[in-house]
Amino acid sequence: MLIDFHTHFFPRQLAPRVFELLAKRCGIRPDIIADPESMALRLREYALDHGVFLPVVTHPAQQDHVNGFAGEMNGLDQGRLIGFGSVHPASRRIRQEVKRIRDLGLKGIKVHPVSQLTNIDDPGYRQIVQEAADSGLLVLFHGGFDLLDLEHDYAQPERAARLLDQVGETAASRVIIAHLGGYWCWDATERWLVGRPVWLDTAYLAGEVSPEQARRIIRNHGYQRVLFGSDCPWKHMGVQLDFIRGLQLPAAEEAAVLGGNAAGLLGLETPA
Repeated sequence: MLIDFHTHFFPRQLAPRVFELLAKRCGIRPDIIADPESMALRLREYALDHGVFLPVVTHPAQQDHVNGFAGEMNGLDQGRLIGFGSVHPASRRIRQEVKRIRDLGLKGIKVHPVSQLTNIDDPGYRQIVQEAADSGLLVLFHGGFDLLDLEHDYAQPERAARLLDQVGETAASRVIIAHLGGYWCWDATERWLVGRPVWLDTAYLAGEVSPEQARRIIRNHGYQRVLFGSDCPWKHMGVQLDFIRGLQLPAAEEAAVLGGNAAGLLGLETPA
């Protein structure tokens, strides 16, 4: 089974404005028109069984609309698209929104310390993680720097390690930190996160981290807690697949990273 654990798309009417803004601010241009239909087509093009889509709210007032849209899109294309919701750490309704996300049938919560202008070890994120764990949900954090902000340390691995200590091992085991623990922070990932009871995804790695360091992090952290993610449309899904396959992990480890681990985490049945 092949699963991309890190994709993004937007309502068709909103996508052009999002792309225009990101192109102006940091030169990012999408690989595809990132609406639900084009994402489903891209997943089928590369023979992926599922793609997890990750919305982000940048203000608490967006939660109702964004999570409602995620609930509507969840299960699109005969279940190929699997949805997360999003919660803002400054929300006064964290508990209620986490329960709503669960009741919508979504699998987890995406939070983005850089876009939400909040340190990853903030009490609001601690509550989100704990409430999510109590509701059987996952929490996927952006990790490290972001091309929108290369100065602030909102989501550095040392801060992420502090959050994991605060929430305890049981809740930490429901946490995923994107970009192999921290975009442009992989030395710090090796110091602060490798070997901890936390998941890492591989989003946006090709052309950013050396294959040698990526392979070392995966092997030392434990391939059993690594999830393939592309960050499509911001990185090409096929290029990201080729990067992971090019690491020349043992076949069983590669299969686990490319989908087996995700299937177990998401509670999906795998082919016999």
